Amino acid sequence: PQDLRTMLQRYRDENEKVRKSEAEISRMVHHDFLTGLPNRLIAERDFNDFTSGPGGAASVFFIDLDHFKAVNDTLGHAIGDELLKAITLKLSAAVNRDATLCRVGGDEFLIVSRRRDEETVHAIAERIRVHAGEPVEMGGRVIMPTFSIGIARFPDDGSDFETLARKADIALYNAKAAGRNMFRLYDEGMNSQTLTHIYMSGRLREALTRGEMKVYYQPKIALKTGLVEGAEALLRWFPEGGAPVSPEEFIPMAEITGQIDELGRWVLREACLQCRAWQMDRFPRMKISVNVSAAQFKRGNLVKAVQDALDESGLAPACLELELTESILLHEEFDVRGQIARIREMGVTFSIDDFGKGYSNLGYLGKLDIGTLKIDRHFIAHMMNTERDKALVGAIFAIAKALNLKTVAEGVENEESIKALKAFGCSTGQGFYWSRPVEPAAFEAYAATIRGRVRRA
Repeated sequence: PQDLRTMLQRYRDENEKVRKSEAEISRMVHHDFLTGLPNRLIAERDFNDFTSGPGGAASVFFIDLDHFKAVNDTLGHAIGDELLKAITLKLSAAVNRDATLCRVGGDEFLIVSRRRDEETVHAIAERIRVHAGEPVEMGGRVIMPTFSIGIARFPDDGSDFETLARKADIALYNAKAAGRNMFRLYDEGMNSQTLTHIYMSGRLREALTRGEMKVYYQPKIALKTGLVEGAEALLRWFPEGGAPVSPEEFIPMAEITGQIDELGRWVLREACLQCRAWQMDRFPRMKISVNVSAAQFKRGNLVKAVQDALDESGLAPACLELELTESILLHEEFDVRGQIARIREMGVTFSIDDFGKGYSNLGYLGKLDIGTLKIDRHFIAHMMNTERDKALVGAIFAIAKALNLKTVAEGVENEESIKALKAFGCSTGQGFYWSRPVEPAAFEAYAATIRGRVRRA
């Protein structure tokens, strides 16, 4: 009997071990290891449950944490994992009880909700965007998480989970293309847009090797002398056998796909080489300006790209200016200030492009070593409309003067504007009044013509 009891106990113990092992295997199969959240299998199960029977309803949210790769690249994967755990808690708090939050891989999350009415769907997305977007301290830095969200609804957009998930992913793609940190509900028009973007993205990958990319140059004119004092390098795309593609279309696409890094390095190199060639030929004082984007900062390669371009071209660092948009200055998690400081140490200067168009955070002008403000073309175009418009532009120039900043007026198109800008103390103008962006040979010819004209005068 004792042997029998021992055998029975061993049997029970073995059964318990098997049961626990099966439970652990089931948990691993159905849950994410890092966050503990359910995975896609659970999401599909709950979707089927929500939509079964008469009156079934559901919505599927695809959520992507914006710029997560930059966190991994700059702070390391351990910090990235901790951020995902923190984001999981925030998302869980923002989601209704009648919804299932899942992690489907990397920085992507998925929510299946019983609710499909537009008002509730909007409210859920807004809660995610606002409450889950509160600051997180990681690795000694404050990270401001933002989310791109795509939403599809049953039965409007499909009758099965895979269809809804695919369409929510398409809506997510459109939210990213529109600038991130926003949500989009799926509509049928997105299919053709997405196919166009996919096609264009594929063409963009081959554009450099095909020789379809060109750097054009727009003159910068010293208002005091009337001479060309520099040029802004502007990327243009002329696909083989097709119409030119607007930078407003392909630059955001390049930022989303990561191709902006290669394109940015190429433009820096070409612009520096061209400027040095002009200096050695006919224009020894020529300077060049090149635009840089937040995407280049977030990848952390900008300092090396600038140094490589200067080394290869032989251009003096003081002859290169990098133009930043105001929004770049908000991306503290990309170590923007540190990268700017390291590039400034080389002798390269910086300007704020389109000043007044974005956030116009004056605090950054005092904190960063910025040498120039480029006044947005909107202000220049409207400054003669009313006394109020004129006073607003005058205030911008007064700020620049108080901070000892050089000023460049964008979008100058007539003599009246030039007279007003001179009265404000503006040093440099740029716009169609003088020249559109042109190829290097045309730029050189224009600069030579202007110099000859001024000398004769």
